[in-house]
Amino acid sequence: MEIEHGIDGIGADATAELRRAARSVEAVDVVESADGVALRGDAESVRSVRRALWTRQLSAEQFGQERLATADASARGRLAELS
Repeated sequence: MEIEHGIDGIGADATAELRRAARSVEAVDVVESADGVALRGDAESVRSVRRALWTRQLSAEQFGQERLATADASARGRLAELS
């Protein structure tokens, strides 16, 4: 079942990272919402985006890109709150 998961309270960097991570999951769309952005897709697809954000965070940390790692962690944490 497809649902819309609203994600508010994250900054521009985290929103950009969320969009990048969602591109790797075909069954999820990132859409604009009244409070910011939302993911549209089923629960398993949203979990896939969380895993993609985790992978992106670890990669950013490995390459010393702390700003990107923080943005990925912020977006992933907000998605975890919705679960």
